Order: sequence, then C-alpha cells, then structure tokens
Amino acid sequence: MSEQFEMIAKTFQGLEEILAEELTTLGANDIQIGRRMVSFTGDKRMMYKANFCLRTAIRILKPIKNFTAKDADEVYNQIQAIPWEEYLDVNKTFAIDAVVFSEEFRHSKFVSYKVKDAIVDYFREKTGKRPSVRINNPDVLLNVTDYLDALCRELASIAECSAEKHLNCIYIGGGTPTSLSARELERLLSFVDEHFDRSRLLEYTVEAGRPDSITREKLEVMKKHGVTRISVNPQTMQQKTLDLIGRKHTVEEIEEVFCLAREIGFDNINMDLIAGLPGEGPAEMQDTLEKVGRLSPDSLTVHSLAIKRAARMGQEEQKARMGTDIGEMIRMAEEAAGRMGLTPYYLYRQKNIAGNFENVGYAKVDKAGIYNILIMEEKQSILAAGAGASSKIVLKEPCPMPGSRKKKLTNLIRIENVKAIDAYIERIDEMIQRKGEWLWH
Repeated sequence: MSEQFEMIAKTFQGLEEILAEELTTLGANDIQIGRRMVSFTGDKRMMYKANFCLRTAIRILKPIKNFTAKDADEVYNQIQAIPWEEYLDVNKTFAIDAVVFSEEFRHSKFVSYKVKDAIVDYFREKTGKRPSVRINNPDVLLNVTDYLDALCRELASIAECSAEKHLNCIYIGGGTPTSLSARELERLLSFVDEHFDRSRLLEYTVEAGRPDSITREKLEVMKKHGVTRISVNPQTMQQKTLDLIGRKHTVEEIEEVFCLAREIGFDNINMDLIAGLPGEGPAEMQDTLEKVGRLSPDSLTVHSLAIKRAARMGQEEQKARMGTDIGEMIRMAEEAAGRMGLTPYYLYRQKNIAGNFENVGYAKVDKAGIYNILIMEEKQSILAAGAGASSKIVLKEPCPMPGSRKKKLTNLIRIENVKAIDAYIERIDEMIQRKGEWLWH
C-alpha cells in the first residue's frame, strides 16, 4: 500500500464544504474542514488527482511540520529540528514567504527572518556551508503566503459587482508585480481572464518595475495573457547611483531585459526615470538620457525627486540647490524625449518635490498610458484590489461626502484598502464590503 500523508487544500471562505465534498468524491481520507482550507490524507496518486481535478481548491500543500510556538525562540528551535536535507540542498536557493496574524506574532517579516535564520544555521552547523536566500525564483519556496488567495477573492467580488460594466483598462502595478514567481503570475493573470470580460479592453498594463525581478518566463506569461503594455523602470542608468540607492540590478541588466521584452513581442514599453537622485546632476542625467534613447522606449515617465518627510535630506537650503539642478535635468529630459519622438501627455505633482516640479509622462503616437490619463481625470470609476489599493468610484448623482460634518456633496468616492499585507488578509471581508456598499448602488 502506498504511503499516506497529510495534505491541505486551500480555498476561498465559504467554499470549504463544497471542497470537502469534492475530496470525498475523489476518495480522500480523514477530511477535516477548516477556515479557507480542508485537510485530508492520501498517497502521491491522490495528491496528483487533487491538483488536477479539484475545482474549488486554490492550491494543494504538503505540510512539513506542524507545531505551536509562543515566542520567537520556540519558532527557531522547532524549525531547526526539521531534517532540512530531505527538502533542501545546501547548493540550492530558497525563500520564506510567511503571512501571520496572531496575538504572539503580528509581523510576517519577523517570522520569515526567524525561519530563515534557523534553516541557515542548521546547514552551517552540519556542513559548514549555507544555502543562499533568493527572493526571486528560488529553487525552493517555503511557507507560501495567503496574499494571492485574498487578492483573488477581492477580484472575484469586483467582477461580480461590476458585471454589467464595460472594462476598458487593466493596470497591475503600484509596486512590483514581477516580485511574484512566474507560476504565481500565471495564476493571477489566469484568474483575471476567467472573471473579467476583456472584449472591450483598450489597454492591459503590468508595471514590471525592477529589472532584476523580470525574467523571460514572466514576460512570456504576460504575453500569453494579452498584456499590451509593460514598464521597465531603471530610475537611472548610472551604476554608482543604483548601488548607492540600494538597487540590485545593473545598467547592463536593464538593457538586456528591455531587449528581451522586445524579442518576445512587446511593442509598448515604458521606462521611468528620477531626476535629482543623490550624487546626480545634469551630466549624469545627460548620460542616462543618451542610454535610454538608444533603447527607444515607447513612453518615458520622468519623476522629480520627492523628499520624504522622514528622510528630508530636509534642509531648505539643500532643497533649493537640488531644485535648481532638477530644473535643468527636467528641461534636458523634455528635449531628449522630443528627439525620441515622444510628446507629453500627462503630468501630476507630488508633495515635497524639490523645486516644486511635476512628474511628466511622454509617449509616442498611440502609445500613451490610457490608465494614467483616466486616473488623473477622475471622470470614470477605477476599482482597485490588493493591499494599499485605492478605488475611485464616480457616482451619477452627488451625495454627501462620507465623514463630512458639513455634508459637503461629492460625486467621487475614494475607498482605501489597508496597506499591511497581514491586516489585508485578516480583514479581506471588510475590504470587499467597503467597495460593495457603493458598487451595488
């Protein structure tokens, strides 16, 4: 008889009983219903059947070890007690992706660090060597987060509430979506395909972001799912600056990723630059613009450095000097954009920008970012999902502004999701309800 072992099928809240019935039909044993999951036992054949046949399962997990820990030391000791050579080779890379929320542990990253330390110390003590941590595309990914589960659930709710609306733009970004693995990206884009009608879509953007997070496999996933516009954001083409601001990519990698995207067939690629980065002046900006010009992006967004409240570099005299340099750099960028055949199509201003300048988007004919225009004009609803996402719902008739003591009227409702990932997952029902109250109107 084949070895039996425990497995966990993850699902959305409310589908647990249906999932349990599916597992019963497949012949799984010891079925137990939990919150957004169903545990069961079976052999390898059952594991493959569950992956291929279950309709209401998001993923199938095989637990390595279950334990209770009251503090960080107990987590460390329990993790170190696992025979890791059975799961991970010292020459392989790994990553920890934990999402927790309990009275004992309120910070997911802290738990990830303790688990990572325990695994590294385990191998170092036994072999004198240690496996490397690799955030993007590790050989082994441990403790997969529930974030995508929550995100897909919120997307499903948006799809249901807005079924009679015509979707014209999809924008995945405001961060670095390519931090997801290719498999996770495939799952997300497949979910979008299944739940939204794209027949009237004018633009489908993925803000790929950091070049070090972009791979051929991820680009091919995006192309397969009909993504029409991507961003490759170098910020600067000066290696010394990239090193100084803590970016992990090189100038050569920026150029390689851009050319790879062209090879795969992307004909609408945006690049982001920042004027006024530490140690840079007009000479560095000129060199950056020349290198970007040789790549010939379809659009270019030039940001003026915003001095954050917590890191002011914040003396007014320095801010004024930076503003003078940034003004020249912005002028140079405008001229360079013209030489590339790009014209300005949108601008916006942030708080604390040195010199009080704007962020300006330039684009070739028919390559302007439609989403960028729509979010600035605020003339149609934009429904956002995910941690920190901000929705803007345009009403047909004005109504009293929520929270306004004077009952000021507005036809634009802003709805913010919580930013912390663990809080987003824990409060996903609340995030969905916030939008639903307005989307059902």
